[in-house]
Amino acid sequence: MALTDPLVSSAHGITAWGLYALKNGYRTETLTGTRTLTDADPVIVGLDPDGAKTVVLDGVSTAIYDDAIHGLMRVIVNRAGGAEDITVDDATGVTIGTISQNELAIFYHDGIGSDGSAGSGWALVAIVSVALS
Repeated sequence: MALTDPLVSSAHGITAWGLYALKNGYRTETLTGTRTLTDADPVIVGLDPDGAKTVVLDGVSTAIYDDAIHGLMRVIVNRAGGAEDITVDDATGVTIGTISQNELAIFYHDGIGSDGSAGSGWALVAIVSVALS
């Protein structure tokens, strides 16, 4: 069977929000203040903090209980031109990690468990040094 519409979840079992989270590729931007990433943003973002800035993963304080972001992953690349950090917080204001210049960080959201119990929300998986071009 050919997949004619990738947004038809019955064709492959991937929910539409999961597909949308993978959409839009990679985006770069320079931060002007605190930046909140939502499901409208791509999974991978390259950010120039232009001074120390904060990025918030998912802007809803109840997001750790939101099944719609269960399994979502974020990759944030710090593209600073100098020694500038990006502090990454969850929606409740808890700091999850700090990304220094020329590092990328991978975050994962464990959402709601299959048994219906709440997961712990966003977690830092790894911080990796990178050579940016």
